[in-house]
Amino acid sequence: MYGKLKNLIGKILAEKFAFDGFFQVSPAPKFTGCDYATNAGRKFDENQLQAFREELLKTGIFEKVKFIPPFTNLKLKMDFLRNSFSEIFEEKPKTKRKEKILIEFVSANPTGLLHIGHLRGAVIGDTLSRILKESGFDVIKEYYVNDRGRQIDLLTQSILAIKNKKPVPEGGYQGKEIEEIAEKIKDKSGEEIKEFAVACLLDEIKKDLKKIDVEFDSFFSEKKLYEDKKVDEILEILKKKNAVFEKEGALWLDVKEADEKDRVLVKSDRSATYFLSDIAYHYDKFKRAQILINIWGADHHGYVARVKKAISILGFNPENLKVILYQIVRLKRGNEVLKMSKRDGTYLLARDVIDEVGRDAVRFFLISRKADAQFDFDLELAKKKTNQNPVFYLQYAHARICSVFEKAKTKSEDFEVKNLNLLGEETRELLKKACEFEDVLKNCVEDFSPHYLTVYLSELATLFHNFYEKTRVITDDIEVTSARLSLLKGILQILRRGLNLLGISAPEKM
Repeated sequence: MYGKLKNLIGKILAEKFAFDGFFQVSPAPKFTGCDYATNAGRKFDENQLQAFREELLKTGIFEKVKFIPPFTNLKLKMDFLRNSFSEIFEEKPKTKRKEKILIEFVSANPTGLLHIGHLRGAVIGDTLSRILKESGFDVIKEYYVNDRGRQIDLLTQSILAIKNKKPVPEGGYQGKEIEEIAEKIKDKSGEEIKEFAVACLLDEIKKDLKKIDVEFDSFFSEKKLYEDKKVDEILEILKKKNAVFEKEGALWLDVKEADEKDRVLVKSDRSATYFLSDIAYHYDKFKRAQILINIWGADHHGYVARVKKAISILGFNPENLKVILYQIVRLKRGNEVLKMSKRDGTYLLARDVIDEVGRDAVRFFLISRKADAQFDFDLELAKKKTNQNPVFYLQYAHARICSVFEKAKTKSEDFEVKNLNLLGEETRELLKKACEFEDVLKNCVEDFSPHYLTVYLSELATLFHNFYEKTRVITDDIEVTSARLSLLKGILQILRRGLNLLGISAPEKM
């Protein structure tokens, strides 16, 4: 709807006022008695405003055009709303986008099990991937496996220490899963232990992700970058571009123009840094896709500028690397904030949270806020089977509509849409919200922010429940009943599609 109105207003401005500047269309404040507002005429004089109003009314789609500085407020005619709603039922071919997108997310080190922060990254990445695919993009979902380096060496040392009943080295890894690996390694050597441990822990990570319906197209090994000489290759490319210099026995990349200082690529002991392998990894990714999306924890914020600078040195457009940083998640039980400590027994792994509240609640709650907003995850609220729980309330809207069709002794998919012209003023808000679905998906894609969809579906569910509690759907008037069932069929279609994009089930009974 927003797109449709923006196109119409833009055409009037260009043809009648020779204006092609930026303007917005937004919801109108309630006191105006209108549906939408635009700031398109904010610089018009009185005569221009009157002419603008007349041009808008000439389109035949507005019941009222009201100027309250600096906004022009618009009330749609019901006929236009009903016709726009009917388009929901039209089968439209998907637009195939030419760009291939590679989205990398989770990528937790295989040195332990996932925690709630990893789950947030997983849900953001998977939901965004679903929306991008729905919008016509070819999407690759990838997990970058850091299977070499200091952390993996420390993991191996920790396993050997536990096996030999010795203290774990400082900063080492402990826990039930590490102890189980130590019991299984038997006579394996150092390199074999590394490979075995990484494989075991990565398998556990995959199991946890599968519980919330997150799967990847590929798992990319950092170790393989070295085996295939990709890291050596990228270092030579950077040298040829005169971006590398030697200082204090180490090799540095000249990135201080974008970052706070230059960064080491190869240390004085000739070992490569993670930064160098990350550059090689991004180089490889740009060979496979035109747009890269990295979903990282907020603690990586200082890393973004140097990676973008490095890829620009390699000749890629840094604007084609989108980095989404997500903030921490605090776990709560009601008003009590859980202290994530293994010592006092309140430490919860990702699998503990999934097992306690279920896939649907995990996915909905972790995508319900913008990624850069800190989030409190209330485990007690997530388990409630009441309208206080937003995911329950949303799913209940779907189940409620299914029950209406069951009472009408028909299936929604078999029901023929008709008599939309009988939908009255009481359906205005619901029709309007339904017609905004495609706008929401477009916003999700443009901002790489899937949380817009949870907000939208929650608002749609609320409007439906309000409508249902005030209005009888099945009445003695067959034609009015068919009109209202047609409305519900459209709402059901949107809810079902939206829930699928969120990776949440759409129950028919609750």
